Amino acid sequence: MKQKQSEQTKVEVDMNPMLDVVFILLIFFIVTTTFVNAKAIAVDRPKANENNNIVAKNIMIKINQDNSIWLDNRIIDPERIAANIARISANFEIKSILVNANSHSTHQTLMTVMNQVKLMGDFPIAITSKII
Repeated sequence: MKQKQSEQTKVEVDMNPMLDVVFILLIFFIVTTTFVNAKAIAVDRPKANENNNIVAKNIMIKINQDNSIWLDNRIIDPERIAANIARISANFEIKSILVNANSHSTHQTLMTVMNQVKLMGDFPIAITSKII
């Protein structure tokens, strides 16, 4: 006896109703969710002092052809540049430092001035050889 091979029909489950239910539940939970404010410790923050008395100043350091260094219209020792900048920065906010080097001055003097300025902080530095 031969059995008839029945053609098996492929059975598929329709997923559309399940997706509808999932999206409806998702919308329900999004709409009904309440957010709780976390309790925190109250901290008294210090008030900022606006000190408008500080004046911004550009510092100009001149190097003459005889390698003499001038700051605030007086000759200074190369090792005292950082101390003089610190003195000025105590009274003024320093915007930038301009190094005006004579074209006949030595590079060693210029590098000494630059190193002393860098010791005092990260100020914007401009170098020029023209008289300003």
